[in-house]
Amino acid sequence: MKTILFISIVCMLFYNRSNSQDTLFFNDAWIKCEKKAASFYRIQVADPKGYKLTDYFMNGNIQMTGHSISKDTLVNDGYFTYYDADGNKIKEGNYSNNKITGEWKNYYSDGQVKVIRNYGDNNQIDGELRSYYPNGKLKRIDFYDKGIFINGKCYSVSGADTAYFPYQKLPEFPGGELKRIKYFKKNLMYPMKARIKGIHGKVQIQFAVGKDGEIEDARVFKSVHKLLDEPALVLIKNMPRWSPGMEDGIPIKMQFMIPINFKL
Repeated sequence: MKTILFISIVCMLFYNRSNSQDTLFFNDAWIKCEKKAASFYRIQVADPKGYKLTDYFMNGNIQMTGHSISKDTLVNDGYFTYYDADGNKIKEGNYSNNKITGEWKNYYSDGQVKVIRNYGDNNQIDGELRSYYPNGKLKRIDFYDKGIFINGKCYSVSGADTAYFPYQKLPEFPGGELKRIKYFKKNLMYPMKARIKGIHGKVQIQFAVGKDGEIEDARVFKSVHKLLDEPALVLIKNMPRWSPGMEDGIPIKMQFMIPINFKL
């Protein structure tokens, strides 16, 4: 009788957990927020191995399907598929305990494979990276050993050999990193009111370098004090145009996070 009662209690607890569902809202930086400020929302449903995740655009179209082994802290584990706002699949692949692993595919909007990467340990590309033109012809094949580029070859749209160029190139401040540091030192304004009050620390600013190299979407990611937020934002927004980031020879928008240090 006790055994039956115990089993019944366990079954009831699992039933209640498996039927629990949470809805979370996020802004466009994927920070939790109120519904009225949201760009995305997530339906989180418990299952035997954790939580099934389905993210949506606010128009109701699916943005991502995946799985987490934790409820409160996202720990990606399992197969993930991502979509654009029009419902086109853009990429898919596996996570293992928050690490990208195995084969990942990216797609053009018409469903044609764009890139195939293979990942080993520690989120590092290991083995082949292949990219394709929209017509399906091979554009490049690169070889990596635990994240280290070994060699590669690029092809024209007709299939002929062509000069090699790196798969990814990061955006760059004009003149390089030393010039950026010099710009920060010269142009960062430390409000006297903040100095008098002894307010100091690092304001984390998130921004993007657009396809044309212009600074976009600058915002305070982590504030120290409102007196420091504005000068930190002004510093970033007034930066000169960068050299844009490149992916497979095409300019792309890239996100950055940078600390602005106010030191007394």
